[in-house]
Amino acid sequence: MRLHLVFHNSILRPYRTSSIPNHVVPAPPSVQHANILEYEVVAILDSKMMRNKLYYLVDWLGYPLSDRTWEPVNNVGNAQALVDDFHRRYPNKPGPTF
Repeated sequence: MRLHLVFHNSILRPYRTSSIPNHVVPAPPSVQHANILEYEVVAILDSKMMRNKLYYLVDWLGYPLSDRTWEPVNNVGNAQALVDDFHRRYPNKPGPTF
């Protein structure tokens, strides 16, 4: 069986260049915490269960909307206040089981 590395066009988004000539936006700096590189979370936007594991949709400080990622619950441990705030606003969304 042959597999072709293709994907559906519905997941494509148009590329937008900067309006400033020769402008390159550098990635924001990471934070070193206990010898582990970390990035600052702006907000927790959603949650879901996937393969019996909890994931959060994370908005990162200094990154565009296209760089939001689904992170497992153990990757957002240092943003517990944002996780708690998300679950106060959306109590019916999947959350940690105690």
